[in-house]
Amino acid sequence: MKSKELIDERTRKTLGVLYGGEAPRKVPPLLILIADVIDHPMRLPANIERIIEDDKIGDHRFHLVRMQLESELRIREDVDRHTSRLWVAQTIEKIAFGDLLVDGKKPDEEDEEED
Repeated sequence: MKSKELIDERTRKTLGVLYGGEAPRKVPPLLILIADVIDHPMRLPANIERIIEDDKIGDHRFHLVRMQLESELRIREDVDRHTSRLWVAQTIEKIAFGDLLVDGKKPDEEDEEED
């Protein structure tokens, strides 16, 4: 995996979005991989198993949420770029967790019957 010195400027900015500010000095390899596939969506198919099957994926859900929020907010700046970033972050979250946090909790059937 890449050391921080070898991370290009685009990936460094992506890590900043994932962290909600400046990325720490030591970034977990899984998050570097996630940033890489966000910046290069065609790499997702080759890396999806590595991402989803990593024991630490649960630690990175809010990183994926931050990317989705950032992409939605900036989508008019560069539609193609931010649409693909949004899609990658959503796809990883859906496969890893079954749903999207930004969609909120869906009411249970019992809750619907009470209304």
